[in-house]
Amino acid sequence: MASLSPPSSPRGPFAWVADHPWRLPAAVLAASLAMLCGAWFFEYVVGLDPCALCLEQRLPYKFAAGLAAVALVATLSGRLPLAAPALAFVAAGLFAWGAWLAGFHVGVEQGWWPGTPACGGAVAIDPKASIDAVREQLFNTPVVRCDVVPWSFAGLSLAGWNLLASLLFVAGGLGAAWRFHRKDRP
Repeated sequence: MASLSPPSSPRGPFAWVADHPWRLPAAVLAASLAMLCGAWFFEYVVGLDPCALCLEQRLPYKFAAGLAAVALVATLSGRLPLAAPALAFVAAGLFAWGAWLAGFHVGVEQGWWPGTPACGGAVAIDPKASIDAVREQLFNTPVVRCDVVPWSFAGLSLAGWNLLASLLFVAGGLGAAWRFHRKDRP
């Protein structure tokens, strides 16, 4: 009878990062770019103008993509072995920030609380401009309100879907950090 030996590679949740730490920065980079490309698709292809909160929700993904690209290069070069485990914690924090921003936007859309001053379509006006120039700027500046849902699917707005994705990414970052922590223990 053949003996059953334990598997050589780790098993369980997030085992895919245990032996190949470069996979985590690649996954964070791919997820961040996918979310940004999705936002740009709705903006430039579908034609939905983003509000101030929509634009702000892109910031965590931009930061995460940049950090993930640096961590991917550092991990693949072997020069900084702690880049991937550190990225797991930082990415979880960035995605938590994204979840908070998206949750705030959902609350504004639902009327649970007021939006920021930028949600009203504030325009920067040159104090030296003539009355006609100011009038022209005001009439030609589109106002995109944060409390209006321009698109929804299955009852969720884009901010709602971003909230769910961000929470999923937070769980992924924390799960990967947990896996890196367990790998270092005997």
